[in-house]
Amino acid sequence: METEAANLARQDEQAVNAVRRGDTERYRELVERYERRVYAVAWSRLGDVALAEEATQEAFIRAYRRLWLVGDGAKFAGWIATIARNTAINLGLRHRRELDKCERWALECMPEENAADEVAELCPPEMLRQALAELPAAHRECLVLFYLEGKSGAEAAVVLGISEAALRVRLHRARAAMRERLEEKLEGSLEQLRPTKTLVPAVMATILASSPAKLVGSGVGAKILYYLLPLKFFFLFMWAMMVLPNLLLSLVTMRWERARAD
Repeated sequence: METEAANLARQDEQAVNAVRRGDTERYRELVERYERRVYAVAWSRLGDVALAEEATQEAFIRAYRRLWLVGDGAKFAGWIATIARNTAINLGLRHRRELDKCERWALECMPEENAADEVAELCPPEMLRQALAELPAAHRECLVLFYLEGKSGAEAAVVLGISEAALRVRLHRARAAMRERLEEKLEGSLEQLRPTKTLVPAVMATILASSPAKLVGSGVGAKILYYLLPLKFFFLFMWAMMVLPNLLLSLVTMRWERARAD
């Protein structure tokens, strides 16, 4: 029985081959299938919704224009993720200052009540408070006294009416429970991670509006380029093998003549 991964790889291969034959509309299938995954890769690198959407759109357009490079269409999923990662890294370098300001803003300020739902869901302070509220009262009290109220271990133990050793055990259990709840909330939040709106129309509009000269990923030209690429490196290697010996011989001759003149 064919696994889901194998089925997706087969569908990717069929779509890539169709696009190469000139059926540009089949690329929409690939964009729809991997839009969310590509966005997740970009967002994990950038941490900014607008820039992640820009990187996602740019990655799909780059992939279309270089589709002949993928070789095996069944490997499109991993290939587009690599393009998205590199695109996001380059975009992050270009917007480094803005991203630094955005990170400081996120740490120093709370979102307003009318902020977007996506921002509220990904706000660490809100997630922290909610996870803290779900802890058992004893664990929550222990953490609040030790961290949020600025109490030392000895003072917190006195307030709780337990020994410092018992406090350390309770803290360990409270931290473990807190970590488990935060992981659950993080998982739920990331499951909902997606662009604010689908980027498929924008990607396809850009692709369909491109001039034929830029569409190197389709038709006979793509196949010719794919098979000629190895020859390029072969001729480059042969050229180096012919030029380098002559260059080395010239250098040796020059040194010998110089030494003889001295």
